[in-house]
Amino acid sequence: MFKRKLHPLPTFVYFVILLVMQMWTFNTFIIVAGYIASVICMCNMRGIERYLRKLPLDILVVAVCAMINLVGYHDGEHILTYINNNAITLEAINFGAHMGVYFLAMVNECLIYKEILTEDEFLYLFGRIAPSASIMISQVFRTIPELKNDYKEITMAAEGLGSFGLKAKRRNVSTLISKSLEESIERGELMEDRGYGLGKRTSYHRFRARKRDFVTGTIVMAVGISLFYIVASGKMTIYFYPKYEFKASYVINAVVSVFFFIYALFPIILIKGVRDGDD
Repeated sequence: MFKRKLHPLPTFVYFVILLVMQMWTFNTFIIVAGYIASVICMCNMRGIERYLRKLPLDILVVAVCAMINLVGYHDGEHILTYINNNAITLEAINFGAHMGVYFLAMVNECLIYKEILTEDEFLYLFGRIAPSASIMISQVFRTIPELKNDYKEITMAAEGLGSFGLKAKRRNVSTLISKSLEESIERGELMEDRGYGLGKRTSYHRFRARKRDFVTGTIVMAVGISLFYIVASGKMTIYFYPKYEFKASYVINAVVSVFFFIYALFPIILIKGVRDGDD
């Protein structure tokens, strides 16, 4: 995980712009650029070995999306064959593959967001605006990895006692649920003992905005809004049916996708670049 000294606000703004821009368009160049950039960021954070273990699953997701779209849509001018009088077209396979890469890019970017923006930073950003919702979301973010670790410990203990098989897994899940419920009750009692919800809430945070945070936020917003304007204006539109073609020239698509690719690498260029900066 990145250990940087950048203020959480420009980081959050960056991810909002990136995700909205990625969801807005179905352009081939931008989808592929976003996916490659997210893979580079994930390899930088988690190591290339973990990505290589995940790569077969990514290929499977793209293949499944292509097959699902192939079954549901039969439009397109390049007909490969017929199955039960239904046309199997190259355009349908192409659109499904795009859908798979689009989905993977979004998932990777969300995982990067989770690695970079911690629960404390999320609580700092929204604690005063929506305290109940922010603390609930932060607890969910923390609970999921805790449940994974607890389940591993319970499974290892059960296997050490010689308990294997489907029945053992059911008992492990039951033990995990009981443990999590007990911990949630204890956590609620601790919050009540500390006076949560009884009066005006105060909070402590160690985040201070500095000049570089302002500069970073300005760059992120300026570049992101410019790219989003180009994408939202319809200039990057592509057509899959009846044939696969671009509205703009390949040069324009390539130039915009290069800028988007660099923008999608900001978690490395900006955040890692200040990880050892001054307080």
